[in-house]
Amino acid sequence: MFCQAIANVSLMAELFNNDFLHSEYYNCMDWSCGTVNQHNFQEILSISGLGNPAMLQMFMYSLLVMPKELLGTDFCKDKFNEEVIKYVTDYSSTYPNETNKEDVNYYRHIRNAIAHSKCDYSESDGKSYVTFKDNDTRDNSKHCEIKMQTGDVGRLFEFLMTELMKVLNNTINVDL
Repeated sequence: MFCQAIANVSLMAELFNNDFLHSEYYNCMDWSCGTVNQHNFQEILSISGLGNPAMLQMFMYSLLVMPKELLGTDFCKDKFNEEVIKYVTDYSSTYPNETNKEDVNYYRHIRNAIAHSKCDYSESDGKSYVTFKDNDTRDNSKHCEIKMQTGDVGRLFEFLMTELMKVLNNTINVDL
């Protein structure tokens, strides 16, 4: 299931990169859901595109939450934290030992925000942003918010895919 999830993330990313929604194939597709639903789905996709917030959350779930649950480890926590810090436009944290931007556990906070669907999407000055929100349900005084441009989250997809494929290739000793 995990291999299928990351393969689907890769497929959707390539469809987005190749402008699938403007392809002749897409425009001529017959959908099995019926004409009314086909029109509704196409309208939604025409407005939101493939790189929309719902896809972002599903992709991040596949790339951050599933690996933690299935591999039982924070497989690339330190590398992820080093990568994310390049893209953070704003953050706030009341967690102990996270007073500096460099000390925030981005891996944990972003994973928790994705797992609990605690993400806000906004636009400012023509740019799209996502804010990941993590709250400690046992201690209301602890919370963290991490804001970055939505496009930069796409760069994190590539990073996470590369790291996950290293783990999978080492695990099954096959180049996928």
